[in-house]
Amino acid sequence: VCDGTNTLQELKAAIESKTQIPVTSQRLLYGGRELQNASRTIRQLNIGQHGNFNIHLVSGKPAVLVDTDAIT
Repeated sequence: VCDGTNTLQELKAAIESKTQIPVTSQRLLYGGRELQNASRTIRQLNIGQHGNFNIHLVSGKPAVLVDTDAIT
């Protein structure tokens, strides 16, 4: 359970305990952007201002985009 007082780091630790996905492999997305400041609370990140909210978990590192036009 998460409320506005939990830090992003605490949320990731709770997810790890339930899913076995290491914190270092978690990417949390809200409103189309990745949440990155682990020491800020959910409220400080302006999440859940109007009640319930959904944060999306993506496991693994972000994809690396390669500009194929730059490859010779």
